[in-house]
Amino acid sequence: MNKLNGNITKILSGLFAVALLFFIGKNIIANWSELSDYQLSLRPVQLLGSFLLFSISVLFSAMAFQIMLRGGGVVLPFKRVLAISTFSQVGKYLPGNVWPYLVRFRYLKQDISSGAFISIAILENVVMVFAAITLGAISLIELSDSPFIIPTVTIITLALILIIVKPAWFYGVINFGSRYIKFLKVESEQRLNQSVLAKSYILLLISWITKGAGFYFLVSSILEIPAGQLIFFISAFASAVIAGYIVIIVPSGLGVREGVMVLLLQTIFPLNIASLIAIVARLWVVASDVVLSLPAFFYLNKTQNNENQPS
Repeated sequence: MNKLNGNITKILSGLFAVALLFFIGKNIIANWSELSDYQLSLRPVQLLGSFLLFSISVLFSAMAFQIMLRGGGVVLPFKRVLAISTFSQVGKYLPGNVWPYLVRFRYLKQDISSGAFISIAILENVVMVFAAITLGAISLIELSDSPFIIPTVTIITLALILIIVKPAWFYGVINFGSRYIKFLKVESEQRLNQSVLAKSYILLLISWITKGAGFYFLVSSILEIPAGQLIFFISAFASAVIAGYIVIIVPSGLGVREGVMVLLLQTIFPLNIASLIAIVARLWVVASDVVLSLPAFFYLNKTQNNENQPS
């Protein structure tokens, strides 16, 4: 019965993602003639800048992963951690969101136990979500004119930071979540300390900011947008990505991310432009992941072959 319910959930989630993408695509096609009013034109410098910022964000993510590994007693060269972290990202385009971690463990199984790896993977994801929510909360300011919205965003941000710097509270949140999400459990002997959690949070926050700035540059490569919108674009990107990330059944948040992004961007763009940006952003992320994963793949295979050669 549970298996049947799981299959039904997967089918419904897939249909939901397809429906969202169909709606977005249909809107773009139906209003294609209106897009010319915005004088879309490609600006190569901004486009290259967006890819550069995306690449820099990957470096910060890998730094956070290395710090967490080190906190778990695994010391590896940064180049190897970067290659593993980068190459594993192609796995997120498969259903379930588990594939990036299977890829990582394939290259780390000689250095870390499966239990310790799972704990670090859980902690990395929780800290990453916290960092994204910290930035994503800012987008609420654009969605509401309520005088209470800024104090609310401030409280959310301070609460997340406080939870990160208080390990007892942080692991309390994880333990509470494990009541509803079975795999969200970290044994006491595999917990990371305050310093590791705080450093990882800061690095992942910088990673989100850098990638969000890349998203801003991407949009500015085809549209004229004021520099004053930079913070909103960073926040909107983090909100959209993390919304798609949480829906683990849909590969890489397909459809969900685009839907949330369109909802947020409609506060400053008409629906057809917001829909076009969401599609372009998806292509940008996929292209960046694929291009960056290629040198990482060759590096990992080269080092693995060298290790396997008899001395």
